[in-house]
Amino acid sequence: MPSLDRLAPQPGSPWVLLLLAGLVAGAAFVPRGVRDSSRTSIVLVMTDDQGWGDVGLRDPTLRTPELDALFREGVEIPRFYAAAPVCSPTRASVLTGRHPARMGIDGANDGHLPPGEICLAEALRDAGYRTGFFGKWHLGTLTRDVRDSNRGGRPAQAAHYAPPWEHGFDVTFATEAKVPTFDPMVRPGTEEPFGTRYWTGPGEAVDASTLEGDDSRLIVERASRFLEECERLDRPAFAVVWLHAPHEPIVASPGPLQRLDLDPDSARARYVACLADVDAQVGALAEALRPLDPAVLFFCSDNGPEHRDGPGSTAGLRGRKRDLFEGGIRVPAAVWWTMSDPAFEGVLRRRARAPAGTVDLFPTALDLAGVETAAANLDGRSLVTEDGLAARYAFRSKRQRAYVHGDWKIHSADAGESWSLYDIGRDPGEGVDRREEGSDRASTLIEAFRAWERGVLADRADAPAASR
Repeated sequence: MPSLDRLAPQPGSPWVLLLLAGLVAGAAFVPRGVRDSSRTSIVLVMTDDQGWGDVGLRDPTLRTPELDALFREGVEIPRFYAAAPVCSPTRASVLTGRHPARMGIDGANDGHLPPGEICLAEALRDAGYRTGFFGKWHLGTLTRDVRDSNRGGRPAQAAHYAPPWEHGFDVTFATEAKVPTFDPMVRPGTEEPFGTRYWTGPGEAVDASTLEGDDSRLIVERASRFLEECERLDRPAFAVVWLHAPHEPIVASPGPLQRLDLDPDSARARYVACLADVDAQVGALAEALRPLDPAVLFFCSDNGPEHRDGPGSTAGLRGRKRDLFEGGIRVPAAVWWTMSDPAFEGVLRRRARAPAGTVDLFPTALDLAGVETAAANLDGRSLVTEDGLAARYAFRSKRQRAYVHGDWKIHSADAGESWSLYDIGRDPGEGVDRREEGSDRASTLIEAFRAWERGVLADRADAPAASR
């Protein structure tokens, strides 16, 4: 498997950044005609529960040479925020550019991607792209007919049927939710079915006997074939590749596990080996994308690592998955591309010094694809323009609230009854509450958050009941 060092962009590369995202109901897409950006192929890779510290550049005990090269040769975004500290809401933000609370997607297995939300796949397909989804969907059920995964096939969940093929994807290889990271169709330690299927279309489940080995490899092999087909058809590609790893249940591939100087039965060994599999597949995907030049690959995780005592790392950030402290929502992120455009790279590198997030991917992708929309109530901003505004990101998860403006952040654990203030620039571990010394600043941020939240709740009230 060639390293990304050999796939890295040429000196001064760039114009590519990011991929994904969608639009709001009724929005129209119009090619801009400024440049032939519609030919740029776009791939979004997202891992599941990978912590901000879980890359070799931050932890030398990890073996992630492909990811390390991607971060080094592309552009890392060190303060990249998932829109939520759990899976489904973040995924909704990626495909719509809107906070998941606007759609009633508040947690994992909650709600579904509403039909009125035009997602990135629909936008790019209308602009001439061939679109594919590969991996963990988690934005609704994939079948009404048979019992599947967490919600599929249950009469009470019928309203949440919302598969990728009904949201603009031409090709699908998807599960509703989690599977084991090795032999994904088998319950670990048994020969029993895990209970989650891969689906390629309505009523089209993949034969489980063909799905053996590393789950990340099974996903990337199909995504790579999709990219090869796009090249043969001379069509720009848009592929969403959402890996299950390193989400539990973590089952390590024998090869990487045997090469580690760790107890093979330990959770740490399984985690490190699982990340090694992820790393190899990121390299394989970049290799498959290379012939589609011009092309861009964006990489991130969906939230922080699982469990207080789990093997994943936040590299010292406070909190983990399910928290709105930095460790739950700041995730590893980088952009890698095949083109050369020093001006664009300069803009991207400057913007990467400030916070960014999954909600930004929608407006960024539209800019890169040369597509305009009159969509309202977006929560993100394009990362390929310099508008002089400090980045602002709002968060709402169960009773937790948070708001980031530049280097400052407010946090509430009681639905906004009380707040703490943190200087994230100087105190990324959120160890010192500066509310008393910065009361005016805190008041300004609290009012900004409340204004945003009022708009979100109004959107939510207007959403169809079946979507909430």
